[in-house]
Amino acid sequence: MNAVLLTMSIALAAEPAAAPFAIEVIDEQTERSVPLVELITTSGVTYISDSAGLIAFDDPGLLNQRVFFHVKSHGYEFRKDGFGFRGVALDIAPGGSAQLKIKRLNIAERLYRMNLNLFDEIYLQNNADIAETIRAIQIRVFTQPGDPYQALYSRPGMKVE
Repeated sequence: MNAVLLTMSIALAAEPAAAPFAIEVIDEQTERSVPLVELITTSGVTYISDSAGLIAFDDPGLLNQRVFFHVKSHGYEFRKDGFGFRGVALDIAPGGSAQLKIKRLNIAERLYRMNLNLFDEIYLQNNADIAETIRAIQIRVFTQPGDPYQALYSRPGMKVE
């Protein structure tokens, strides 16, 4: 019995990770990418778009199902759904993608904003090892040991020294 369980766990561990679902956020008027847009699941997990307006969504518990995201960003607003919430339900599938258009409220147009988060853009290009290294470096540079933000910035099972 133990041998069967061990074999099954090894087989599951050897299974390659599913490709992430790509979410791109763009300005509906200019069609430029919009960084720092928050997508919040109904369970309260927050994903933030990077400098390229990208989010690499790879939560294994939410893959292959419809997920509702509340969408918010400073200076922008997302259209309300039929219930009055500013958000969207997306059918999440490994390797899939969606583009969200968000309305700019600011008079000034944001040409670019560098937020130093390259993780999602690199991860979506299937360079997971490089992306995890960048994330680990960002955690070490921008947080101190024991900082509660380390948990926010790290991925499950990721080792930060």
